[in-house]
Amino acid sequence: MFSRANACLLLPLVAFVAGCGSKGAVSLLAHVERPELSASSNDLDLLVLSGGFDLVLELGDAAPRATTVTLGSFSIETESGAPLVDRLDASPDLEFPVTLAAGDTVSAHCDLGDDQVVDPADGDVCSGNLRIAGVITDTLSAGRPTRVVSNPCQATCE
Repeated sequence: MFSRANACLLLPLVAFVAGCGSKGAVSLLAHVERPELSASSNDLDLLVLSGGFDLVLELGDAAPRATTVTLGSFSIETESGAPLVDRLDASPDLEFPVTLAAGDTVSAHCDLGDDQVVDPADGDVCSGNLRIAGVITDTLSAGRPTRVVSNPCQATCE
């Protein structure tokens, strides 16, 4: 017969096992934080972009092994996902690929520099909400691309 005392003993075990199944506990989580964009016109009526963002990588505590992360390309999109700037020249302050062990968190600041030039005819980065989007790959997911996207932001335009 199953008693109330047995149920009380099993409840913490069931809660522990159920908690172990979350994807973030065993895989790589990546997100873009603190996006900052500014644009100014140059003598050729082109927009010169500058700014940066932080790429935050977190490997869950219960990951079965370390993972090595490689950067793909980054872009600027409208809030709805339409591309505005196909390929950003984003230089991270860490050398990639980077390896994370279980439980590790790494933050890389990516600087756009001052040489990213955009023709305003290709899209308006100065109106509406924008997102910085990119792709990373990691060995724990067998090299499958993972899309990372910032929260909406607005460019400061001069």
